[in-house]
Amino acid sequence: MKWGVIVGLLVAAGAMYVVIRRQGLGEAIPGGEARNLNPRAYNPRELRVGTAIEMEHTTSRRVAREIAMDHLTEDPRYYTNLCRWHRDAACKKL
Repeated sequence: MKWGVIVGLLVAAGAMYVVIRRQGLGEAIPGGEARNLNPRAYNPRELRVGTAIEMEHTTSRRVAREIAMDHLTEDPRYYTNLCRWHRDAACKKL
């Protein structure tokens, strides 16, 4: 087993997970659509709002940003579309 650093907690589907970053890996959550992509590749407002919204699932901004990046890789306007249906405080930043 490799040692790593706990970077946060993730709550999804009623379960809580401890997110560990292994030594030498750049991702907080291995895999995903946005693996090894730079946050600068995304619309900064979409990423900022997405990170704020995803903080409801985790205690780590890094994990929340990575989740947001995964969603934005699938749909660059993911949070704009989400905010049309859900009035979240973070949506006011869009």
